[in-house]
Amino acid sequence: MMDIREKIQDSLDDSGDDYTLKTNEELIDIISEFGCGETEFHTADIERLIKENEHLKKMLDAPKTKLVKHTVCANCEAVGIIYKDCICTYDKNYPRIELEFETSVEFDTLLEDGNPADTEFNKEQWKKFKY
Repeated sequence: MMDIREKIQDSLDDSGDDYTLKTNEELIDIISEFGCGETEFHTADIERLIKENEHLKKMLDAPKTKLVKHTVCANCEAVGIIYKDCICTYDKNYPRIELEFETSVEFDTLLEDGNPADTEFNKEQWKKFKY
């Protein structure tokens, strides 16, 4: 959020506008005392409030996820799903690898169609893995 404020302030400074963005508290004071003194604030203050509000809405609307490690078949990367053409369907001694999967916190279900997450941990696991 500070990033939004800094970007807008930098833009004001670059354009030669001699204005310092007000804090939320300062804006609340101005609005609550509307008509009783200072009633001016810059459109950049409104821009900041709008952008910060949009940012917060996106964060709230974003699905809550967590990374969960599963030991899976190294061939098909299946987590509890058996592919009929894979060695893990007919052989109990198939190669396994521990990988991270993105999981919904709310529903505790795998995301990304059950595919492993694109994480550094998984990349390192595959580098170390030998069939």
